Amino acid sequence: MEPREPYRPERRQPDPNQWFTPTWQPPANQQVQKPTNQIPQQPAYSSLPEPPYPTNTAAPISPHNKKSSGKKILLIGIMLVVISIAIVAATLVYLRMQEASLPDAVAVSDRMITAMVDQDAKTAYTLVAEQFKNETSQDELQLIFEQVGPLLGSPTESTLSTIQKSDDGTVRAVVIYELPGNEDDTYYIRVILEKTPDDWRILNFRTDDQPLEAVIE
Repeated sequence: MEPREPYRPERRQPDPNQWFTPTWQPPANQQVQKPTNQIPQQPAYSSLPEPPYPTNTAAPISPHNKKSSGKKILLIGIMLVVISIAIVAATLVYLRMQEASLPDAVAVSDRMITAMVDQDAKTAYTLVAEQFKNETSQDELQLIFEQVGPLLGSPTESTLSTIQKSDDGTVRAVVIYELPGNEDDTYYIRVILEKTPDDWRILNFRTDDQPLEAVIE
């Protein structure tokens, strides 16, 4: 008996001109995702978190520097206190000096009242300031004295006197008088004086039958 050759299935060569058609089909109820050319969106970046370490790289203040700053502040405070005390002391000394010169102002004002009662404008005109002379002549002052003088009785001492300093540094004094009239009336006179390098000079005066305040006008 002759031996048989082994069975060899016939192999077919694929035809390059023929397309291969797959035999597998997806189920009817299943959708197949089609490829797209869209680029997937990247998630938006949020702000970076704060670093857990301090960003200030300045060198810390040493205890020596803190002590130096404290000493400077203390010295400045002491200097301010000393300056304030000096200013207050100078102001008090100045006021005391001006108060000491107040009797001189009252003495000049008393001479003015006496000249008014005596109707002596010539003497009174030597006591007035240049500002008074620029506004009133000696003859005009004589006419005023002739009207006011006969109404006044004997002059008395001043009832109130004070010194005031203006913003421009000018020192002025106010003197108030209360004089009896010839007909049992009472008249009030206010005299305002200004301190000059030589002496006190009269700036103006006012007469009234009502009490006057010690203010500079």
